[in-house]
Amino acid sequence: KSLHTGVNTFEAAQGQMPRVRYSYTGPNQPVTPEHRPKLVFDQLTSFVKPTASATPGDTGTADRLRAERVSVLDFVERDLLKTQAAVGVEDKARLDEYLTHLRDLESSVANQVAVMCDLEQAPSEVDSMAHANLPTLASQLLNLTQKAMQCDMTRVSTFQLMGEQSTINYGEINDPLLKGLRNHHHMSHGPNHDIGKICQFHSKLVADFAASLDSVAEGSGTMLDNTIILYTNAIESGQRHNFDNLPHVLLGGTKKLNTGRYTKYDGRTNNDLFLALFQAFGVDLTTFGEAEHVNGVLPEILA
Repeated sequence: KSLHTGVNTFEAAQGQMPRVRYSYTGPNQPVTPEHRPKLVFDQLTSFVKPTASATPGDTGTADRLRAERVSVLDFVERDLLKTQAAVGVEDKARLDEYLTHLRDLESSVANQVAVMCDLEQAPSEVDSMAHANLPTLASQLLNLTQKAMQCDMTRVSTFQLMGEQSTINYGEINDPLLKGLRNHHHMSHGPNHDIGKICQFHSKLVADFAASLDSVAEGSGTMLDNTIILYTNAIESGQRHNFDNLPHVLLGGTKKLNTGRYTKYDGRTNNDLFLALFQAFGVDLTTFGEAEHVNGVLPEILA
């Protein structure tokens, strides 16, 4: 139903900080993002649910399930042979004709899915704990998210870059923009303009993802036209740990959103924004979250 991935989100994965997650199955039941691209690939191509103890090397179950799903007809071949041997000549001919049509249909669908999904190649394995690999991991996970959407495996996903106590040393990443930077969390607690460089780096990842969606034709437009991306932050200021005046960026959704604008809403809340987004998807809710934080649908968001 939904896909949840992230890079360097380990502290909350241990249940220490459930409030810093973006998706929940119920009150205080956060969904932990999967940070290992190979396991996300296995989940998408073989419907294997990753476990906390699984490692990218645990490919046996995924490979077996993928092999079983190559062809439904191959999977029931023994039963078909028994049936063919037990029926008369006319019924056998009728059954052969039916199976031929079914095989042609199966091959046609498989070929269309293969072209549309392009999920043949598993992502290369990289150390998910190494700070220098953050761009590669983010790119792999967002690419898998796009493929999952392209295959209609899901239309809902979240992607989280780091937990709220990120210890990423951005200076270890091979990017001229980040040269000389240090520990993310420590920088966020001071009046440090280098935080803006990190925001630029994150924004580039989001922009690249949006561009990849915009490159996929879908209906009368592109996948980005039919997708709404909400890019946001958890707090406004690392020094004050406050939740007011939060920045949000909305991308895509060209048929639903009033885009191309910068707007400041005083006295409105995230709850109001989500009410507007629900309406964009045809869900007519009048309240979301705690009632004391709800003012109504955020104005001028919808086209």
